[in-house]
Amino acid sequence: KMVGFGAAMPQSSAVVLKRLKNREPGTYMSVMERLFSRKDGAAGLTMMRFPIGSCDFSRHFVSLDDVAGDFHFSSFALDGDSQLIIEILQDAKKINPKLMLIGSPWSPPAWFKQEGNIRGLDETNTLRNETHFYVGYAEYLALAASTFAKAGLHLDYMTLQNEPLNTPKYPGMYLTAINEAKLAKLVRARVPASTKLLAYDHNWDHPEYPVTAIKNAGSAFAGIAWHCYAGDMAPAQEVLYAAYPDLETHFVECTGSYPDGVCDITRGMEGFGWNHEWDMTNVLLGSVGHWAQSGVKWIVATDENCGPRSKPVGNLRPFVSIPSNTTSEMDIKWNQDFYSMAHMSRFVQPGARRLTTTATGKDAVGIIQSFVDTTEKTVTLIVVNKDHTADMPITVEDGAKEIRYLVPAW
Repeated sequence: KMVGFGAAMPQSSAVVLKRLKNREPGTYMSVMERLFSRKDGAAGLTMMRFPIGSCDFSRHFVSLDDVAGDFHFSSFALDGDSQLIIEILQDAKKINPKLMLIGSPWSPPAWFKQEGNIRGLDETNTLRNETHFYVGYAEYLALAASTFAKAGLHLDYMTLQNEPLNTPKYPGMYLTAINEAKLAKLVRARVPASTKLLAYDHNWDHPEYPVTAIKNAGSAFAGIAWHCYAGDMAPAQEVLYAAYPDLETHFVECTGSYPDGVCDITRGMEGFGWNHEWDMTNVLLGSVGHWAQSGVKWIVATDENCGPRSKPVGNLRPFVSIPSNTTSEMDIKWNQDFYSMAHMSRFVQPGARRLTTTATGKDAVGIIQSFVDTTEKTVTLIVVNKDHTADMPITVEDGAKEIRYLVPAW
């Protein structure tokens, strides 16, 4: 059963979109409609992930309560840029009420960590081991979930640590699988049953992590969340499905970059064919063929400098680049990631079910998946021809009906 396809709304994206909303409200609405509606040319995104507290795409490295020892959370509050995330997602929800939401923390408040630093830094800068810190952090995450819910943004899913095996110089935290399981049981008891917890939230190269976390967390986890930056998709996702076939599988983060390691928003469509094929093979259609129920890429919008953000400017490519001096839609650049995601999000709606699709023909080189949606009364077939030298003829048979089509090489 499909859940959604979309992108992420970190603070940087919310700042860029809020600036556009203030500067050119008409253009802002056009951008939002193109992202979240199903009008002609729109993507109809149905899932968004966002950080609980700051992340690598934030202007400031802060948590939701930076007052040390405040276990009653009397100083708990969203920073200004996180409040912008709420505003922009509220606008998105008005366009697409079906929008599913995933909340993910990059780091606890610094005072919850061994070295007292919100940055990842090293493996020792993990969650303090005393029980009251685990309980306190579980209450912190539950309070975050209820805060978003009161703003009309119910968390359908929550992960407990973005990239728990990473130790970055931006907000992050190393967290072992056993300790994630320990935290999961505490969070599960404090958030609504309608908020499902996903294990891991990291790359394909360590499938043993979610296996261990799930094994030690009782029934706390409803599924697994994957990233794309290391390892191989198919074997990793198959390992988890074999171990836990009743749990959900979600793909929640992957990002492309501009050519030559330079942020140049005029080049967001370069290499479209190869990038699109990789995304369809690993993040979208191919991942769905290996049990994924969602496909979410990273940052939805940045400015002309691939920001704004606290860490040095990088070259990560968003769905849409919106210069700070935008005066019309002509100034805005829509990138490959937007178009690739739209192949899925526009046509495969939440609740659609993947059908068993049998492809025959010894020379066929491609990916084929089909989906049935009883609500919309549709059957959707999506095909990727990975043979760059020959067109791929397909014949679709459904009872007495037959459709013939030639999928071109590129």
